[in-house]
Amino acid sequence: PICVCWSVSSTSIAMPFLARLFLCSLFALATRQAAAQDPFYYSMPGVKQCRENYLPIRNLTECKRASQYFAKRHDLPYILNVGAGGEDFACIVTNVFADRRVNAMQWKSRVRLTGVTAIKARDSMVCKLVKYVQGETKAKECPAGYATITDTDVCEKAAGALGLTYNAAKNGHAYKSWAQVCYVNYLHWTTNKAQSWSTVQVNSNHYENSAFLCQINGAAASTESVVKSNFILSYAYKKFCPLGYVEIKNPAVCKKASEALVIKYDASKNGDSSYKYIPTCFATYIDNYTNKPSKWSTAQVNSGHSDQSRFICALNKQRNLPRIIIGRMGVDACPDGYRTITNANACTKAAQTLAVTYKAAYNGGSGSQAVCYVSYLDWATEKPKAGSSTAQVNSDHGESGGYICHRRSTAAPTRTPVKKPKKIYTKNPVPNPTRAPVPKPTRAPVPKPTRAPVPKPTR
Repeated sequence: PICVCWSVSSTSIAMPFLARLFLCSLFALATRQAAAQDPFYYSMPGVKQCRENYLPIRNLTECKRASQYFAKRHDLPYILNVGAGGEDFACIVTNVFADRRVNAMQWKSRVRLTGVTAIKARDSMVCKLVKYVQGETKAKECPAGYATITDTDVCEKAAGALGLTYNAAKNGHAYKSWAQVCYVNYLHWTTNKAQSWSTVQVNSNHYENSAFLCQINGAAASTESVVKSNFILSYAYKKFCPLGYVEIKNPAVCKKASEALVIKYDASKNGDSSYKYIPTCFATYIDNYTNKPSKWSTAQVNSGHSDQSRFICALNKQRNLPRIIIGRMGVDACPDGYRTITNANACTKAAQTLAVTYKAAYNGGSGSQAVCYVSYLDWATEKPKAGSSTAQVNSDHGESGGYICHRRSTAAPTRTPVKKPKKIYTKNPVPNPTRAPVPKPTRAPVPKPTRAPVPKPTR
């Protein structure tokens, strides 16, 4: 690639051409590892997200592999921190400059596995390339940056990478109306995970409880953060919006959202036809096979949303995510940006925040699976049921339970000073302000006032 370092200026003219070419080459070398198909890359300093097609590294083995990869390009050593990894850990590169330059000798840049809370402003996340992913259940399409798989050999590799069972005997073209693609069948209806009898094959009979297996599609996007849509459809058969999105109550906003999602808005259907739910913006007649709006779908603000409807949700632009949340029902993990709770005292406080009854007598289990969770969630809303849901620290969190999760602290110290200094007040101010001091100290006063002197001295 052609490297353009500086425009013509006094600085560039003064610097010799060979020196500029050498520095330009170093910069190109430092940025080359961010190419689309690299197995590992590190983000801009302070950015705690990976770009499209990449995921953060949170275990010891992959962090060492990343360090070996970087060692060939930047001579970055690896320093092992305490802990083998987990959701509270992250693989990072320390002491990265704003232009993503690193230097093991001068700036002491290192690759290390550390706790998420210990990440500093000049540290960069190490991310790994995800070549194969499982698409959304019933979506019949692949997520952004990925493409469908039609080759049987590639399908078998994708199944192996995702830990799924490939069955070549089930390959074929059983349903002529749909295309032959690689997919996994018989997903669990609540967790959307593969079950013991789920198989992967290349066929056209991908019905309701199936999902496409997808491969990376060309160059990955270069953006460092995930760009979220302003409006989305919520989960199928569920009556709430995903984390980071909010329900729409305003008809005008509902109309705008329906236009963005290419759904017909019907104001005549607005109302409050159900006593059980609160009116919200939703779409009707979602196709069971594609999980998308059909030609009969309409959008409206009403409380009569059936099981075949899906909420239309708006991006929460205020980003005021709650500190304590309940994770997805039946999913044994917390969403990104949140961590599990294993301490009984912390679980008690979290339950109080969520207004859920804490039952210490229900605590039990051992190992990493004993976590704080809420039992017997409502299936449609995934919220606690009054009189039956309880919070406890146990490993017996079944399909109707949801983890109680605590938001990770992402605040990092800023390098630039604040615009205005903070006022510092004394703890014990004086009752009344004192007078301004005199320019010079006065002489000590005499014990008693003297008489006025006479005009002339006396004899």
